[in-house]
Amino acid sequence: MVNRCLLKLTSASDIGTAWRRLGITPHDVVGVKITTIGGPIMSSHRAVVQAICDGLIAAGVPPTRIIVWDKRASDMRAAGYEPQPPSESHVGISAIFPGTGYDPDSIYKNAILGQLI
Repeated sequence: MVNRCLLKLTSASDIGTAWRRLGITPHDVVGVKITTIGGPIMSSHRAVVQAICDGLIAAGVPPTRIIVWDKRASDMRAAGYEPQPPSESHVGISAIFPGTGYDPDSIYKNAILGQLI
């Protein structure tokens, strides 16, 4: 599903080209934010996350430059995402809390650009 949508959106003949047409380069560091608070049933689906990571790798981004992340390691484990450092053969999976820059008191606001249709 993810690949079919990207191929249609970008009119690319392969998934690596599709991601590159979206602006992804082999020099990028890519964070894939997932949601794991819903446990194994209501969290980000592994197949979708895997398709995104596979597409990024096909676009030339090394697995060591891709990180799948969420806030808490305990939620990630319960949803089936065991935190692990990145390597040449797999992307990293990491929790950002505690101690890695997450600030619960920091608020980011961004006005919606464009018009909703």
